[in-house]
Amino acid sequence: MSEVKDTKRAYKFNAQRKGAYLELLRQGGRRHASARQVGVTPVTVWHHMKIDPEFEKAVHVAEMEADDEVEDALRMAAVSGNVTATLAWLYSRRPERWRDMRSIKHELSWREEAQRDGYDPDQLFADLVAAARARLDEASGSGGVAGGETTGDQQAK
Repeated sequence: MSEVKDTKRAYKFNAQRKGAYLELLRQGGRRHASARQVGVTPVTVWHHMKIDPEFEKAVHVAEMEADDEVEDALRMAAVSGNVTATLAWLYSRRPERWRDMRSIKHELSWREEAQRDGYDPDQLFADLVAAARARLDEASGSGGVAGGETTGDQQAK
């Protein structure tokens, strides 16, 4: 049964349709949309890519050609003063120097960072609370406000 199915796929996705598919990719088409446009399913294209290494390579080359065209247009826009295009170009080409700081994700919790850096998170938290209380006590000049005591001003209210 699978041999019949493979034969149907091969028959339906012939050289002419493969050529049309590759041309759509060169023009910037997406794989799924291009497959449907030539009358096959994306699964059929995927299957042919797996059984035909030359076709798989041709797909990648066609996509690279489309990407190169967009890259050229982006460069021209960047050089002509389009700030958004300039940033996109630099983010892509030199990410080590020009990364978009808005997209950096903080993936570790403070506890994980403390552990990574060799600290005991519970002790670090206790030390931070003690330091904060000491600073409050210093700032108030009363020596006990942070510990729950009240000042004369607070009692009058």
